[in-house]
Amino acid sequence: MRTILFYGLSVFLCVNLHAQENLVPNGGFEDLTNCPHLGPGGGDIWLASPWDNICAQGTADIFNVCAQLQISTTDTFYIYSVPENDRGYQFAHSGDGYVGFYAVSDPETYPNAREFIQTPLTKPLHPGIRYEVRFYVSLAEKFQYAVGMLGVYFSLNPLDQVACEILPVVEPQIQSPVGVIYSDKENWMEIRDTLYIPRSEEGGQQWMTIGNFLPDSLSQITFVDSGAGYGYDRSYYYIDDVSVIALDSVPNGIEGKEKDKWNFSVYPNPATDVVRFRVLDPSAALRVTVRVLDAVGRPSIHHPLVADGTQGDTSIDLSGLPIGMYFLELRDEEGRRAVRRFVKE
Repeated sequence: MRTILFYGLSVFLCVNLHAQENLVPNGGFEDLTNCPHLGPGGGDIWLASPWDNICAQGTADIFNVCAQLQISTTDTFYIYSVPENDRGYQFAHSGDGYVGFYAVSDPETYPNAREFIQTPLTKPLHPGIRYEVRFYVSLAEKFQYAVGMLGVYFSLNPLDQVACEILPVVEPQIQSPVGVIYSDKENWMEIRDTLYIPRSEEGGQQWMTIGNFLPDSLSQITFVDSGAGYGYDRSYYYIDDVSVIALDSVPNGIEGKEKDKWNFSVYPNPATDVVRFRVLDPSAALRVTVRVLDAVGRPSIHHPLVADGTQGDTSIDLSGLPIGMYFLELRDEEGRRAVRRFVKE
């Protein structure tokens, strides 16, 4: 019997979330307009309305136990049953169904090709509120590659449909941690983080898009299975139980994110072995502590550098860090801080 094993991101929880409202409609993919059926298009994600795709030529798939009796042969492609289907064998994390999508395709034949899933939220996001974002993934059993760097992007409007090999030019607000590869084919892996919109921003985001927003070169593609057959030389994930829940209170210290009054630049971006920054405001005569944080805010360079923000460029050695997305944080003696995002490639 399979067990459920949770992998998580660091998250600050200050309330009991079980009674909170999930802003993601049909987050467990249980409500279907029709049962998935055999054949191309038989399990398209829009069966789990209001979920949809942003890839014009491809579509994410819906799987459900109600398709079980429709299996004709064990090697038939386009089988959408649970737990056994043409992509692998997996029970739902909860309930009767889940969705599947390509995080990367064959990196040599179809570079940067992938799928994304998208839904409107039931309510827009508000500034000054911290949200918990959570979902579960499992690498489909028959596929050769696993990836890291799965992300979530929140927007005012739905993302336009794009060709499958063209990545959306957006920066996801939620990004799984650098160095974590989602390679488990037996258990569900939890991706969880918190989202905060500073009061200085407008908010109002009411659309959510999930997928791999980074190019293949930054996706931490890892070979995991040489026994997969033709057509499985890519990375395909099941996803279940997506939630966005507002926390009742803002954790202590979050106000520092609102006081980003320093005008400073980070370059080059993307960076390789070295990243540099300069405080551009000549009146900002401050001494700052500098840290590099990973995609979920954990320190990646553990020996803070003290720099004078008025003394021109300051460089930071990144040679010991893996590729991925990071934050450069400046913090002064009064505890005020400013943050800039950058990518190491």
